[in-house]
Amino acid sequence: MKSKRRAVMPIWIQSMARCFSVMREQCNAAVVACLLLWVLACSFSARAAAADLVKIGISRTLSDAGYYIADAMGFFREEGIDVSITGFNSAAQTIAPLGTGELDVSGGTVSAGFYNAVGRGILIKIVADQASIKPGYGYSSLMVRKDLVDSGRYKSFADLKGMKVAIGAPGTGTASALNEALKKGGLKYGDVDVVYIGFPEHLPSYKNKGIDASITNEPTMTRAIEGGVAVRIAGNDVTYPDQQTAVTFFSDHFIKNRRDLAERFMRAYIRGVRVYTTR
Repeated sequence: MKSKRRAVMPIWIQSMARCFSVMREQCNAAVVACLLLWVLACSFSARAAAADLVKIGISRTLSDAGYYIADAMGFFREEGIDVSITGFNSAAQTIAPLGTGELDVSGGTVSAGFYNAVGRGILIKIVADQASIKPGYGYSSLMVRKDLVDSGRYKSFADLKGMKVAIGAPGTGTASALNEALKKGGLKYGDVDVVYIGFPEHLPSYKNKGIDASITNEPTMTRAIEGGVAVRIAGNDVTYPDQQTAVTFFSDHFIKNRRDLAERFMRAYIRGVRVYTTR
């Protein structure tokens, strides 16, 4: 009986087959390793981005310039920071999100809401000056609608009586500034109809004759004058000299849990302010 013999594969083909098998295993391992590295890198990048994001609340006035300059000129990026900027009608509206940690930083006037929050044990800190009213630097002013000035309805501070006057929010620095202006006409706060409107919205309110007067901050003040809808009566440097009209707030969470980031943020912010004050 003849035995069946199996065909023997040539040695060179066997060697090639073994090489291809090893290469396939190595290739698969390399692909898996690359995928793992990519997933880990994406995960790390996401965590790093989240750790370095600073959320800022602003009142949309000229005193916010330091934040925008620091962002536009790359000062925040140089400190490894990405910023998210959200506009509010007044800094008073940022107090609650600062207390809960929804915001890290806010800028604007010191309000009754801030003092009330501190009184309740919500540890929000004032960490820097943002704007103060010095002689010749009244970036916040009493404005009156132009047609009321042209018609003679408004001639002096006393003529504010009965007018609808816009400010940012109740219990704020602009409320104090309005009160000081009213005093110059022998009036009280209750002698005018106070309405609360965000500063940029003062411009369309004047155009629509929805308000008669306001305490308005730059740049809306200049836009209203150039648009021919309002007249600047007096800057706060005249009616309320040396007012500390805006400050920078840090949330307690930002200071305690992300202190290194808070310090890096302040370095970048100060660089932005220096650019503004020297140009």
